[in-house]
Amino acid sequence: FEKEFPKSMRAKGKHPNFVKSHLLRIRNYPLTLFGSRKIDELKKGDFEQYWVWRVENAMRRNPHKKELTPYTPSNNTLRYEGTSLNHLFEFAVDNGWLVSAPEIKKPPLDEARRPTFTLAEYRILTRQMREWVKEGEKWGSVGRDRFVVQQNILILANSGARVGEIRNLRWRDLRTTKAVGSDTDQVVERLVARVSGKTGSREVTFQEGSDRYVKNLFDLRTKELGHPPELNEFVICHPTGEAIGYIRGAWETLMDFTGLRFNDKGERRTL
Repeated sequence: FEKEFPKSMRAKGKHPNFVKSHLLRIRNYPLTLFGSRKIDELKKGDFEQYWVWRVENAMRRNPHKKELTPYTPSNNTLRYEGTSLNHLFEFAVDNGWLVSAPEIKKPPLDEARRPTFTLAEYRILTRQMREWVKEGEKWGSVGRDRFVVQQNILILANSGARVGEIRNLRWRDLRTTKAVGSDTDQVVERLVARVSGKTGSREVTFQEGSDRYVKNLFDLRTKELGHPPELNEFVICHPTGEAIGYIRGAWETLMDFTGLRFNDKGERRTL
């Protein structure tokens, strides 16, 4: 499965990080519980028991204590695992390993929204991010990494796009359009991005003036390469041009640096 599934997904045009994330979810808890079972033995009832076991046995690494600690995963996290399992069984059916896939009833969606920033907090975030980037410059490539994350966060805040959508964004997906300015009746150019993620493909329009964050990344890559980046290159990328998969670690570091990790209700801010 681990050899053939990535090939199948690449043939369907799926991003390497899409494949990597699904394999990681399957290897973790599902393989721990079902590893000794044959795939055609698993039935609907097994997965109803799995969700209970999964919550009771959830562990994650504490970055400060360097050890695993128990936690309660959100229903949305569990639903992602259910999606990964569905991909596994669909692949098994397509390859003739199973006659039909078992029904996997996912937990309901969490209705609570992620904690947001007030306007005052957002101003603190944008101001402190500049200092965070400067601090990173003391450690060589860390400065470059933080600069890219800074632009990534500002792009997310000014486009309404999701994290995964910007992660998959390439230069070819960008265009400009004319629109009436927010403060005047004059027609201005606005940046539009064709993004794709877990909900499919759609277009998002950037706030007026926020195209400069994309230009900052374009200028960075032009300087690194000695010429403009190829249209097929990822906008959020490493110096090698490879897409930056996840920025959660950098986000946690930034939240600690700014003192904005929790809102006034004690809720943890996440991307």
